[in-house]
Amino acid sequence: MINLREKDNKRRVIVLLISVVIIAVGFIGVANIIENRLITYHYEKWISGSENRNTRFTISGIEDANITISFIDQPNLWYLVDITHYTSIKKHSVEGVTKPSFLPLRVHLRSITPVRNINIVLGTDMVHSLYISGENLNTRVIVDNGAKISGSKCKFYGTGIFQFVLKENVNFTSVGMDVEIGDFYAEIPAPELVLIDINLPVGMNGHFTSGNASFIRNDWPVNYGNEWGTASINEPLLDIKILHSTRVRASLRI
Repeated sequence: MINLREKDNKRRVIVLLISVVIIAVGFIGVANIIENRLITYHYEKWISGSENRNTRFTISGIEDANITISFIDQPNLWYLVDITHYTSIKKHSVEGVTKPSFLPLRVHLRSITPVRNINIVLGTDMVHSLYISGENLNTRVIVDNGAKISGSKCKFYGTGIFQFVLKENVNFTSVGMDVEIGDFYAEIPAPELVLIDINLPVGMNGHFTSGNASFIRNDWPVNYGNEWGTASINEPLLDIKILHSTRVRASLRI
């Protein structure tokens, strides 16, 4: 004969074990939700007028990310940066270097884990140069809002999509800007797609080099093989070189 007390005890043990399993599963689920939630990290740096000088912004070691770089007419702003990871684990760094004073201001942005979004806004009180590398990047650079471009550079050595937009609302003196896209020595052409959209400001000349470009619009009248340009290619000059890419689409306006 089964003892009723023993039977009740067994039932209590079973119920207790089930409860422990449910709690454990729930805890793991909550932990995963916390672990995988998207968190955006914000960085900003302002600079006094006395420290105002050219800057060099380097982005490296980034994978599977959307990157947007734009300009805002904001006095004394060096940069605003927002970084969103696929998970809540922070494995990136944003390092600003201001010394020694005879070198450009420098920013290094790196990450050892995939980043979902990087949004960078640069001030127009100084001339910024951009150096971007990584894998499977969807990158867009928009030069506008009175950005100073005299002597600036934009270089992209990565895979994915790269879009460069320059509007006529920029500031320059006797020199222009250099844009260089792709790694000439890479075995596989990259980036896979380059999109160029140029509306030259009055007084600036243009020069464009690409071995495989197709044009949405091309108002630059001079053509020598794989090179196109305005009537003059003297400084101030916007010089764009596509060194290595699978596909190039361009709009070149005057």
